[in-house]
Amino acid sequence: QKDEAKAARLYRVAADMGFDIAQCSLGCCYDFGTGLPENPEQALVWYLKSAEQGTNATAMGNVSSTMLKIAAIRYGRCDVAGKSPVPKAVYWGKRAAKLGNEEAAAAVKQIDDLCSGVCANCNKPASSVNLKRCTKCRVFRYCGRDCQREHWKAGHKLDCCKTD
Repeated sequence: QKDEAKAARLYRVAADMGFDIAQCSLGCCYDFGTGLPENPEQALVWYLKSAEQGTNATAMGNVSSTMLKIAAIRYGRCDVAGKSPVPKAVYWGKRAAKLGNEEAAAAVKQIDDLCSGVCANCNKPASSVNLKRCTKCRVFRYCGRDCQREHWKAGHKLDCCKTD
């Protein structure tokens, strides 16, 4: 018989010892409410501890998706300037993809496709203007310098990070 609470306790012991697989597994327990109360923020803490060790592609992909999940819960969407995890989610997704995580690679492509359709500031469609990428994160697109500056001041400067 499965004892999910006991499994979560044992994952915690191993996670506290620094085992990346246990940290990722504990993150999953929090993420899906398996043996522990569902808590995306705690899931993210444990996924990050695992991902930051640099070898767990599953943890990296989970960091990416959990960041987006938390933003969607808090703000109803993921692209609120100053609160957007999108560039950091792309960063972790790309790292996971480099280690062979195909789901993360597909998620990064999906984010890129979604962000390529409109100016991140004024929502002008790509069909009516030539959009240029943010030079730092390369995730969001803008119809011109004025829109990029406005979006930067609105909070993108807090969200932006190199994704390569």
